[in-house]
Amino acid sequence: MRNITFFYQLQYSKLRARTTRFLPKPIYLWIRWEYYCLRTDSGDWLCRLLVDILPSWANTSKHANPLAIVFEVPMVNIVTKIATTRKRVVPKRTIIETPDEVLKLGKDLQQKIGRLFSGSLAIREVDAGSDNACEHELTALTNAFYDVERFGIRFVASPKHADMLLVTGPVSRNMAHALKVAYDCTPTPRLVVAVGDDAIDGGIFKGSYATYDGVSSVIPVDYAIPGDPPSPTTILRSLLGILEDLEGKRQ
Repeated sequence: MRNITFFYQLQYSKLRARTTRFLPKPIYLWIRWEYYCLRTDSGDWLCRLLVDILPSWANTSKHANPLAIVFEVPMVNIVTKIATTRKRVVPKRTIIETPDEVLKLGKDLQQKIGRLFSGSLAIREVDAGSDNACEHELTALTNAFYDVERFGIRFVASPKHADMLLVTGPVSRNMAHALKVAYDCTPTPRLVVAVGDDAIDGGIFKGSYATYDGVSSVIPVDYAIPGDPPSPTTILRSLLGILEDLEGKRQ
């Protein structure tokens, strides 16, 4: 315990020596509390920024004050984009909490799949540069609670076996070609569904040099499921709406 206390005292001294000359005391004390008492991620990031990164940049920079680096144009643009990005959180009321509700929704899907796809809807999921949030929700569809395979929905390993492509991510430039190949390999008639805000219009990555701002910029998109990310419930309800729309078009 004594060694741990000494370590924190040593780090505290390092932080104090490097930051008190340009930090207001209240902010300095808050960072000290965050990092050394609560051990939160924000405190860790701030401590690394103030103790290690900014002073070293200042030594080779034109700025006498390391905090001035934060207010350069590129950093201001990043902070502004973060502050103005609209949060699109799935409302709590849309999340299914009982197996009976899952069963009812699944039975409706099963009936539509039986009429439109002879009882089995094969889906190929394509990650086109996603942050894996949508993948977590799609994976949840196969767990013991949702278990969508009992309703006739199967995730397949090859687009050659798929009726539908579920595409996530804003489509990074490294994944654009792979997405086109997957689309071309999917037999017709095929359905393409953009899952999540990133896949619809780029989401928080919109305007980035590294992305194409959504799936529709690379391949044709038939339907979209909004959310960041959409919950398993939202995905199931959206799939039911898609099948109902298809059924209406065929009649």
